[in-house]
Parts: sequence; C-alpha cells; structure tokens
Amino acid sequence: MSDINPKGVPITINGEERHFLFDYAVIAEIQEAYESDVLSAIRQFWMEKRSPGEYNAKVLIDLTHKLMLDECDRAKFFSGEELKTYTRRQVGWLITQANADDIVNAILSAWMMSMPKQEEQQEEKDPNAERGTRKKKTSTSPKQS
Repeated sequence: MSDINPKGVPITINGEERHFLFDYAVIAEIQEAYESDVLSAIRQFWMEKRSPGEYNAKVLIDLTHKLMLDECDRAKFFSGEELKTYTRRQVGWLITQANADDIVNAILSAWMMSMPKQEEQQEEKDPNAERGTRKKKTSTSPKQS
C-alpha cells in the first residue's frame, strides 16, 4: 500500500458502493479470529466438495462483515463520513448466489492490492562477463604424455 490513505477495491453491495481494504486493523482482527494468517482465512472460502458458485458461507459472511465494518470505522476516522453499518446476519442476507463471485473477487483483489509491490531485482553485472558468448579456456599446463 503505497498510498497514505488508500480507498480500497470498490464493490456494490445492497445498491451502495463499498470499498474493501486490508489495512492492519482488519488484518489483526482476522488473524485473531482465525488464529492464522489472512491468506489461510481467505483460502477457507473454497470447500473440498462444493457446487459451482458455492463458498464457505461462514467465512464469506465473516470476512465481508469485517471488511465492511473496517471501512465504516476508517471513513469516520479519516473524513468524519458515516457509512451504513450492518450486523453479521444482515451481511449474510446481502450476499446471494448472484453476487457471491463478485464479493469473493473483490476480497481477493483487495488482498492482492494490499501486498507490497515486488521491486524488480536488478542483477549486478560483472563488467568482465560477456553475454551470450563463452570463450574457450586454453590450458596453460604442460601436456601429459
């Protein structure tokens, strides 16, 4: 997150645009609740045997609820804006088979956005090395008979 006050990944839920962002407040909450890292919690979306479009509802509702509450707290803190809050149960009512894929994709995108960007590693170049050509070594030792 290079931005000092990043907005997050937009997702429309219940007709309103919300923004999912993995800041340290929500990361800590997820780590505590799941007693694991965030990626392990996200991986729990997918159950071993499931129908297409079906996710682990408990995890999907929980992570969506945590991200939405975090956005409410963040908006109030930074701009004084009051966003509508929902109970965990209400979030469950807002997630349907029709929007579950979009919500999961927004959560995944938000997690990827929060990861530090990998800077391209620059190879140290040996000024004596030549690319693509290799010189044959000539033996300087006397030939054995």
